[in-house]
This record gives sequence, structure tokens and C-alpha cells, in this order.
Amino acid sequence: MRTHSVSTFGHRLKQAALFSVLAGVIQFNALTAIASTCMAVFQRADARSLWASTTFTDPRTYVPGQPFLFMVHAIRKQGAIEKDPREVDPESRPDLMSLIPRFSASLISNDHPATWSNSGFILDVPTENIVNVWPYDSWVSNRMRQFIEEPPQPLNFSPRGLLRKSDPLAYNEVGVNGTSQSGQEVRVTGIFIKVDKNGYPLSSDQWLRKLEALAQRYQLPIIEIQDFNQRPGDDAFARSPRNMAELINAADTAP
Repeated sequence: MRTHSVSTFGHRLKQAALFSVLAGVIQFNALTAIASTCMAVFQRADARSLWASTTFTDPRTYVPGQPFLFMVHAIRKQGAIEKDPREVDPESRPDLMSLIPRFSASLISNDHPATWSNSGFILDVPTENIVNVWPYDSWVSNRMRQFIEEPPQPLNFSPRGLLRKSDPLAYNEVGVNGTSQSGQEVRVTGIFIKVDKNGYPLSSDQWLRKLEALAQRYQLPIIEIQDFNQRPGDDAFARSPRNMAELINAADTAP
């Protein structure tokens, strides 16, 4: 009788140990599943790694007529972009683009070439310099102080995802720091100009000559981009140069 009791006790002890192991395995698998789910959610919430420079087309090796994906900063005649208080003029010195604390860019492709104007710079932007992305015009110039002070946000779109969400006839917007906190700098790697379906430039001859001079001086390729929806003459509208401080004051005093 005693032997039977010891045997029963041992059997129950083995069962308890087995159940404990099984419970541990189940708990481990559950925690692993939860961790995987959290990681997937995090990756969806911040697609920053997908914005690496290797994702984009290098204008220096681009073959005309092939698909492309560029990050660009559109410019217009006579200083129509935001400048920092030190009066840096990237329209004359594209090598100083990194000195602008924060500026607006757009993502374009051969299927979505919409930009703020008919010409501008093609950029190499480190991922950590990207502040935020919007599939529409976020009216940065109307909220300049807020834009300058915004901390970097999780990027909710991959580059292709942003283009899919963007209006085909309107430009999207990407907030960019000229230099990141760790010292990563934006570089101008090319110049783009818009052309019509016949390859005729949509900018004035005078403006084109200035861009060609910049391209020659800084050894930058000029990339022609066909855009059937962009109207000609956008670059001919001259606006007075305004520095960053004036833009901030204008935003603060706006009704």
C-alpha cells in the first residue's frame, strides 16, 4: 500500500513538472508572438529605414527615359525659398543647402512629378534629417514657427506609400533639416527642370541660363522631367527675398 502511494505521488510530481514546462513553453510562445506583433506595429509606424539614400535614383547615373525616384527642393526666381538668418542663398550656392536649419522638399517619381515649381535641386537626404512627411501641401510657409520647432515624427509612409497617397496632380511635402543633430548633412546632387510633352522647358530662358551656370560650376547633372500638368512660366513670378526671421514674423502676425 505504501509503495502504491509513493508511486502515485511520483507520478503526480512528474505530471506537475510536465505541466509546468508546457506552461512555460506556452508563455514563451505568447510573449514571442506579442513581441513580434509589437515590432511589426513599430515598423509600420516608422518607415524611416525605407527612406535610405539607396532607395532613391542617383541623378549622376540616371538614364533619361528610365523610371526615377527623387527627393527635390523646388525653387523659383529671385529667392522664393526660406533662408536662414545668415542670409544663406542656396539658389546661388547649392553647396550651402545644409546650412538651412529646416526647409520643405517633395518626393517625385516618373509617375508623380508634381512639384511646387518648374525647377529645383535634387537632394541626397540622410534618413535622420527627415522631420515628417505629408501626402499633400502642408502649408509650411503659413506655420513657419511651428514647422521649425517640430521634433522629428515617426514616418508613417514608405516613399512609394507616400506617392500612392499623394494627389496625382498636387505635390506632397517632406520636412527636412539641413543638418541633423549628429551632423549628417543634406547634399545637392543634381538640378531638375520641367519640360512639356515635346521636351520644351517650362521655365524662362534667363532662369535656365542661371541653372545651367550652377550646374557647370558645381558639376551637377541637369535632369529633364516631363510634367504635362505643370503650367509654364511658374518660375517667372518674382518674389522679394525674405529670410527665415521675416517668415516667422509673418506667420506670427497672420490673422
